[in-house]
Amino acid sequence: MNIKDLTLFVRTAQTCNITASALQLEMSPAAASAALKRLEKQLGVQLFIRSTRKLRITAEGERYSVQCWR
Repeated sequence: MNIKDLTLFVRTAQTCNITASALQLEMSPAAASAALKRLEKQLGVQLFIRSTRKLRITAEGERYSVQCWR
């Protein structure tokens, strides 16, 4: 598991904004989206519900974010 992907996940969980999180971590939004998809695939769960206007963290994403803070 990539530490940058985890950092991006935690930042995105806090802000609910992939673009803002990507810019804070000096990544492109497209690279950030791909990194989150890669993390979801590795974990086998959907961490965020994405739409064109909104990003929401899933229940699984909430549980995983708590584990990331430990």
